[in-house]
Amino acid sequence: MCIRDRLWIAVAKVSYSLYLIHIFVIGWVLAWARPWLSAPGHDTWKMLGILGISALVGLVLASLSYALVEKPGIDAGKRLLVRSRSEAIR
Repeated sequence: MCIRDRLWIAVAKVSYSLYLIHIFVIGWVLAWARPWLSAPGHDTWKMLGILGISALVGLVLASLSYALVEKPGIDAGKRLLVRSRSEAIR
């Protein structure tokens, strides 16, 4: 498996968390960058910079959300399912 495949697998794991938080991240980054955006200059490069910052912050926060909320919830659900199946067999 190459590095590119591992990268996409990692992004796929956090995709739901990223979906949930992306609009908040974009709003926060735009509010943070407002003074920078109002300065004269190349608007295309500014927007690409904001897009890059938003993607990076979003992926970091989505990874934290996955590790601290989503993954433990999935694991708890699996344990509950195994327990309910073992009780149904009895």
